[in-house]
Amino acid sequence: LLQLEVEELKEKNAESQRNIENLQTENEQLKNEHRNWQEHIRSLLGKFDNV
Repeated sequence: LLQLEVEELKEKNAESQRNIENLQTENEQLKNEHRNWQEHIRSLLGKFDNV
């Protein structure tokens, strides 16, 4: 029974690890998207200044 619980916890741990990796990847993508939007907005504001 104890061995079964250990295996179950190992599976949950592996699943949690996959979730962490997925969230880290998504976080990086969102950071890049955010950076791109900031640059785009900065560029647009610069154009307004030139008008």
